[in-house]
Amino acid sequence: MNVKVLKLTAKRDKVKFSLLLPELNREVEVKLSQFRSLLEHFARGVRIAYLKTLAKAVESSGEEGEVDLKVVNSGEMAKNFPMKYGIFELEGFTLQLGKDAIASSIRYTIEKDIRDNLKKEMKAISIKSVPIIARVHVTKNHPYEKAFEEVFRIFEVSEPDEKDRVKVRIGVKLFKQVEVEGRKVTPLLLVETVMKLRKRDKDYPSINSYYQILRRIDKGRREEEKEREEGKEEKRKDVYRVAYAGLSYKEGSGLSLLISYKVPVVATEKGRENILGIDLGQACPVYWCVITPELEEKKLTNGKHPRGRLEYPVNLKGAIRKLWRARRNLLSSLRRINEQIKVLAENRKDMKENLLKQKRRKVRNLEGMRRKEKKLMKKMDEFLANEVIRVALREGCGRIRMEKLEDIDKTELYFPKWNYGQLQSLIEQRASLYGIEVEKVNPYKTSQRCPSCGYIGQKKEEVRPRRDLFRCPKCGKEFSADFVGAFNVGIGGWEAFKPKRR
Repeated sequence: MNVKVLKLTAKRDKVKFSLLLPELNREVEVKLSQFRSLLEHFARGVRIAYLKTLAKAVESSGEEGEVDLKVVNSGEMAKNFPMKYGIFELEGFTLQLGKDAIASSIRYTIEKDIRDNLKKEMKAISIKSVPIIARVHVTKNHPYEKAFEEVFRIFEVSEPDEKDRVKVRIGVKLFKQVEVEGRKVTPLLLVETVMKLRKRDKDYPSINSYYQILRRIDKGRREEEKEREEGKEEKRKDVYRVAYAGLSYKEGSGLSLLISYKVPVVATEKGRENILGIDLGQACPVYWCVITPELEEKKLTNGKHPRGRLEYPVNLKGAIRKLWRARRNLLSSLRRINEQIKVLAENRKDMKENLLKQKRRKVRNLEGMRRKEKKLMKKMDEFLANEVIRVALREGCGRIRMEKLEDIDKTELYFPKWNYGQLQSLIEQRASLYGIEVEKVNPYKTSQRCPSCGYIGQKKEEVRPRRDLFRCPKCGKEFSADFVGAFNVGIGGWEAFKPKRR
């Protein structure tokens, strides 16, 4: 199973966070800054617990001075955690964390980083923030649906209304029971939001749609519960299972609800015999070509199989190019300011101070542009990855073949400085959800082999009169350069057509 984390963020997703007391039927509004202070308070306790545990590990080290890594674990750190940092005052209520919540928070977030760091560099690490996590604890005698309901006391995802809006309401148990007005009450972190569905989410179940993920989690839990009531004890392998829920804060993104879920690996359906060859194009971002079993055997095209190009949306492509232009102008402006600062005399301190202020302001703008560029690139790659999966499902493909990135010359691609590794990993993630295998092949000579007669050009100039055109000197046929690459990748790359040694 693939483990992923869904993140519902207050500002980005317009999520409302509050405290719910279900036994008293009371909902208490809490400011986001109060939740932030709560998490910072908890992180201080984790830092102290880590330092205490590290000191103990160093004391128990042998003569060689190696840290005893068995001592550095979430259970030991939970024992060393000062409990005053697990007690919080929030809107007149005293909330307290249990030992299991403390240990789970450490285990799922920083334990692996700490242990890896000690193995390699043998030095203390800086713990900036730690989310508060409630684990869905499943055992043989405690089935998943009961463990799920212990953590998620409320999990409601409505059907889309006439305006394609979906209401989501999730209540998570993070804290221990408290006594309010003489009654024992279980405080819940209540998260509410309204999602606006796109047409894509209805026509095609987009994997990065929060609505689709939440529906799969809820549907899988209900189906398992129904089967258990019918007497079926066998554990299902095709449902989305939740590992934990948590409350997190991060500078820049704000307060978030984390839901870690496991995605089942779906078996390839029968009848999907075709292969989809994917080439990172020169005239377009991605070119695809369908390879049937007959074509894979012959390794030559018949000119009738489906192929096509995938483009980024015009608005996103225009936005990224506009951002790149603005960044180039900003960088040139920074260079001019640096040159002016160098040539200024020491007695012109007032002018120098003014230039330094301008420089600091432009550096901040540049950092903001980089963050915006990263988000925009991911959004564009998610769009292309979804389109690739849509094509694979439509054409009955059970396998996708792509190039190994380390073996290609990125200077010839559509966007030379693009993060194509991110695009390929997104395609792999989405393919696994539909049982589609992904194979990476050696792209050597895939742009120089004629798909009609099999002739392999010794040099690119021999078969590529233009950047986007392939012309075979043997049979005289012309093809799009991107189609040639996609076809040869689809049949298996260099290993499939390289000359056999005699």
